[in-house]
Amino acid sequence: MMVSRLTVLSCLFLTSSAQLLHLTPGRILGFDYETKKGPYAEVFLNIPYASAPVGELRFEKPAPPKPWKDIRDGTKFGPSCYPVTPDAVVPPEQPSEDCLTLNIIRPKKEAPSPGFPILFWVHGGGYEFGSAIAYGYKGLADIYTPRDIIVVTIQYRLGVYG
Repeated sequence: MMVSRLTVLSCLFLTSSAQLLHLTPGRILGFDYETKKGPYAEVFLNIPYASAPVGELRFEKPAPPKPWKDIRDGTKFGPSCYPVTPDAVVPPEQPSEDCLTLNIIRPKKEAPSPGFPILFWVHGGGYEFGSAIAYGYKGLADIYTPRDIIVVTIQYRLGVYG
């Protein structure tokens, strides 16, 4: 499944004040993380990039996320998508069909004129199991934030749902 470029770009380049990210569908509360080498990263987790693929949306192309009024908690990962088998090698911690979210880890500083490079991380598992939760955010922030790289990780539909 493809994540629309517009969704990812809007998440990356819209303004944020402190740890509050302002997006078209609503606001996300994030947090700062001090990396092992010192620079801070801004972390925003559980950002919906599509509506939940349930009911009439099941087995269809992703629809844009529904707007929300309150500030969405972006300090915890969203649920994993259901794996093909319940006894998958890496069982999801909190499976749900409402799992189409992305996570952003970015340097907490002014971006250069062309912007920061973006690493788009898609978890493995052969479309049968896996999740962005398995990689967390700390290791990715420790590696890429000191190099001034934005990291985006995603959850995507697995197996028959994908």
